[in-house]
Amino acid sequence: MGSFIAIVSKNRTEVLEEALTMLNELSHRGKSTFGVADHENATIRNTIQELRNANIHSDKLIGHSFSRTLPRDEAQPIRNRDFCLVFEGRIFPSPPESEPAFVSKSIESTENKIAHIIRSYNGSFVVGTADRNGVQVGSSSIAAVPLYFGENNNVCATASERKALRKIGITNSSPFPAGCFASLGKKGFRFNIAKIIRQPSMQMIKADVVAKQLKQVLLKSAEEHFADLEEIAVAFSGGLDSTIVSVLARHCSLRSTLIWVGLEGQPELNSAAQAAKTLGMPLYAKTYTLADVEAVISHVMWLIEEAGFVDLSVAIPFYWAAAEAAKLGLKVMATGQGGDELFAGYHRNLKLSNYRQADLKRRIFKDVTTSLQPNCQRDNKTVAFHGVELRNPFIDWTVIHFALGIPFCMKISSPTDPLRKRILRLTGKELGIPSTITEKPKKAIQYSTGVEKAIRKLARVRRQTLADYLGKIRALQRLNQWEARDEDDRNSIY
Repeated sequence: MGSFIAIVSKNRTEVLEEALTMLNELSHRGKSTFGVADHENATIRNTIQELRNANIHSDKLIGHSFSRTLPRDEAQPIRNRDFCLVFEGRIFPSPPESEPAFVSKSIESTENKIAHIIRSYNGSFVVGTADRNGVQVGSSSIAAVPLYFGENNNVCATASERKALRKIGITNSSPFPAGCFASLGKKGFRFNIAKIIRQPSMQMIKADVVAKQLKQVLLKSAEEHFADLEEIAVAFSGGLDSTIVSVLARHCSLRSTLIWVGLEGQPELNSAAQAAKTLGMPLYAKTYTLADVEAVISHVMWLIEEAGFVDLSVAIPFYWAAAEAAKLGLKVMATGQGGDELFAGYHRNLKLSNYRQADLKRRIFKDVTTSLQPNCQRDNKTVAFHGVELRNPFIDWTVIHFALGIPFCMKISSPTDPLRKRILRLTGKELGIPSTITEKPKKAIQYSTGVEKAIRKLARVRRQTLADYLGKIRALQRLNQWEARDEDDRNSIY
């Protein structure tokens, strides 16, 4: 795993320093090697300084910072005939060699290289090529791997996180659209669609039949997502989604460690322990204090690039879970993320029951497609700091397509449905999960871990509103960033 950048000058000036600045800003995502490439050469070194000394002169570059997660992973960019390539992410099922080597061979004689990759392979990834025609960048239709794009008067660029773009003076950036590819040039970005999620027709069959079909779809997704693994951590709450993922991992014969994190005294720890005992799987639990929450708020806010209360409250437990997984030597962590988006698990989904049937399908589709990408990318940015890779069997092309074809009435039974996700609960029973779990009401991670309440308490202790408390942390971050930039400027002068 690592980070991906691409940059093209609008006035044909060299862009190596900007590329190195971005890679350095993203070194928390990968620090073993750093590499850049134009259409002729790929250069990889152990440090940014070694790369700076490599006599590279180009007005367009793609780049990568790298840390190995699995034995087959390799440093990038890679060179293949008349182009260079960076591929960040995974293909499912896994190829027999590294993803970049595999996809580069598959596009050797292909004209529209990035479009071919997006259309041909199931997975979650971002990819870029540099050839004689310029630089192209794309994102899979399942955009769980973050990528942002932006431009200023001098360059247009993409990067795994916004902070890298800000570091080179691009103050306005946007998420790269899922399933699309773009050419980077002196006029900026030229986008095209390769493969995007579309609304399938609804399945007008009985719920028990749908549940059996969904079981098979999930089992297949898990087999493909976990095929290259022998052991895995599971972010575990004891609720429906994480329990289903745990059962799927067991079906794939993985050595699984369930990880629960939360504040001291949270009653959900007992529920998680009982659920793990019922499953016959080991539970690793770690409790934290109010001081622990305060200690990580600023750092997690910097990682996810959001000051929003909800995103922060969700990200902190994932940050802790990934930290514990890394301490246990586990480099891949499975989650149940996507279950709420796809099967109407959020309380806000109850409002959809009030819409007319003609509008309902459109609104459900919009709710799914607009919430999956930012949530997945937030989680990716959170755990990447610990060198941990996420695997989300719910977030799979086939699963998403199948879930979008399930009638809303099979997900929520009424505008006051206390459980929601009805069809997924029925599928849980098909997987052999006991009713004590399948009938358990949803409790969002920020509540079950106690993080949401802890952040509110920290604000109250300081006699600040929640908005003021988080706003001052963000303001202090900006101040520190400017001081760091001034220090960089002084170092460059002397």
